[in-house]
Amino acid sequence: MFRILLVEPDLNENGALRVSMDRARRWSAMGADVRLLLVSGHYEGERASVPAELQAIVANKQVRSARWMTPNSIRQGWTAARNADIIVAGREIASGLLIGTLLSRLARRPLAVTVHSNVEAALQHHGTPRHRANVLACLRRARLLTPVAQGLVEGLLELGIDRERIRVVENGFEPALLKARAREEPAVVLPRGPNLLAVGRLSDQKGFDVLIKAHALALKHGAPAHQVSIAGEGPALAELSGLAAELGVSKSVSFLGFVQNPQTLMSQADLFVLPSRWEGFPLALCEAVLLGVPVIASDCVSGPREILEAGRFGDLVGVADEWGLASAIERHLREPDRLREMAAEGSTIVEQRFTADGAARNHLEALKRLASADR
Repeated sequence: MFRILLVEPDLNENGALRVSMDRARRWSAMGADVRLLLVSGHYEGERASVPAELQAIVANKQVRSARWMTPNSIRQGWTAARNADIIVAGREIASGLLIGTLLSRLARRPLAVTVHSNVEAALQHHGTPRHRANVLACLRRARLLTPVAQGLVEGLLELGIDRERIRVVENGFEPALLKARAREEPAVVLPRGPNLLAVGRLSDQKGFDVLIKAHALALKHGAPAHQVSIAGEGPALAELSGLAAELGVSKSVSFLGFVQNPQTLMSQADLFVLPSRWEGFPLALCEAVLLGVPVIASDCVSGPREILEAGRFGDLVGVADEWGLASAIERHLREPDRLREMAAEGSTIVEQRFTADGAARNHLEALKRLASADR
């Protein structure tokens, strides 16, 4: 049996962790023995659920200083690392990468890293110069890096990662499940439309400030009245609320908080907007296209251009381009059929291309090849 130790930093609910957990669950269904090592059981806001199929080891119940967390994690994960064929760091910049790297060295097992975002962009917004140096050293040591989108490859090459150690494995989802979830009774009802929806963590990365500014600009320059609804939690809530008040659009901007089933929101929305400054592979955008919702996305690194096939299935605008986004919003409000037709075409293509089972199988095959070559 092929044995995998998956290392994750904590149980904070987010898209990268959901993808990682789901992929590990599928590896288990495909016959792999998957153990999960959590550096910390800590979470803020919503707690991510651990699939029943995974045997989880929690090294630290809460966040503590590295002085304690690192040795605890090594001690708790040592047996699983020694028994594994390969160690997988589920994310590219968090503490799980450091612990995965240390266990890989101590247990003499190959290390693979799943890359969910543009590493350089993420490091500019998180951590210290020392943390950056540690992350880069760990990534350069890894035997395999699996970015979730083709657009992330160039950034890895610029960091000095050899191309032969990079294997793209795009994210995927279960179309039937998402469509069923979209039909469920909504826990949150969007304001009467036209309604623009955005989903994600309230942080600088997601660019919701750009969306609010674009909304205000569009209204100021005569666009039809519309509502903006933002679903998600995060540290930027007060700042974003203040921005909406400052621009005089508080009554037309709603902050919905964390929503367990965002697909019910997508089914109500007239337009889905992804204004991110950077991404890896934005599943929410993919889901919106699958559900036939018109979309506008920033042409950021990476994911939107690939998912929308360079603008075939939705509009792409410049990163942090408030005027460009405002113009695209106004155009859609005045000519809604254009993006609806593009989304309808994209729905079929996206459903066929991005499947969770296919992604998990491709990833597992890459891990097995690495472990086999290392013997």
